Amino acid sequence: IKEVRAIIDTHLNAVELNGAFIGKQVGMSRMQLHRKLKALINQSATELIREARLQKAHQLLLTGNYNISEVAYRTGFNTPAYFSSSFKQRFGISPSDVLKEA
Repeated sequence: IKEVRAIIDTHLNAVELNGAFIGKQVGMSRMQLHRKLKALINQSATELIREARLQKAHQLLLTGNYNISEVAYRTGFNTPAYFSSSFKQRFGISPSDVLKEA
């Protein structure tokens, strides 16, 4: 788990970061990785990556140094719209509201 999280942290802004990428890094197939993560932490690689990206995005927004688009791209989201909807679903507050608090 530590190795997987280190890979996610290192490649967080890469759009190509997914289960297959992580599996290749740790020497497992995508499906083996999926099964292992589900058994150990009850999350898939996709869920783990999304959670890490959203946590990092939340930290970046709280600094007040970046706008929403910059945060979305810095954390590996393809579009700011998808980032905003994912963020709101996870935290129950929009990214723009977090920026207002910062």
